[in-house]
Amino acid sequence: MSQRRACVVLSIDRSSVRYRRRRPDDAHIREAMKQVASERRRFGY
Repeated sequence: MSQRRACVVLSIDRSSVRYRRRRPDDAHIREAMKQVASERRRFGY
């Protein structure tokens, strides 16, 4: 079954099926947050 036909049957928009998130690479921020969390345990609470 084609994607177009399946979307019509399910009554959903094709753009929502094809949507791909574009997130920036934030690995350095995550590492900094982990470092602060390990130094100061109560900050995560």
